[in-house]
Amino acid sequence: MNHAFPWAELTTPMYEAVEVKHHKKWVIVGSWILAAVLIVGGFTTRFKIAFVFAALLVLTMISKKTVMITERGLESFMEMRITSQYELWKWSEIEALTHQKLAEYPGMVQLYFTKDVRTRRLFFTEKDAAEIRKLAKQKNSKIRVYDGTAYMDSYKKQQQLKQQAKQKGRKK
Repeated sequence: MNHAFPWAELTTPMYEAVEVKHHKKWVIVGSWILAAVLIVGGFTTRFKIAFVFAALLVLTMISKKTVMITERGLESFMEMRITSQYELWKWSEIEALTHQKLAEYPGMVQLYFTKDVRTRRLFFTEKDAAEIRKLAKQKNSKIRVYDGTAYMDSYKKQQQLKQQAKQKGRKK
């Protein structure tokens, strides 16, 4: 996997997304076992499609995805043994950016990038997230920036009020 990253020539600040949910060891081991079972099944049964599924599973397990926020926008690069894939969401195409802090990931902020009907959720350090919000406004003045934490607090409060009203209705 010696593919050069598309953003390698950039000299401006770049922010790499942090992977917060790593696969558990049993998932990785189980995936390799399943790949072996599919290969054996391809040899021993008449269902040769098992080879295709085994190949896809192995390719998925050995691939590596890197997501970077740059001056150009949101850049995704997927590296595989046989090929690579690059996707760029330009700042002009990104319509909304929502930031939210989660208690289960201290020191991290999740950012939702919305382009048309697609949304990508990525995690960044608090410092990087603040810089990304500034960069987004600088590169696209039309981008809408939302505070997901305030929205969720308001939503939870609304749900509690509904629950209380429901309980009062039952007591009568």
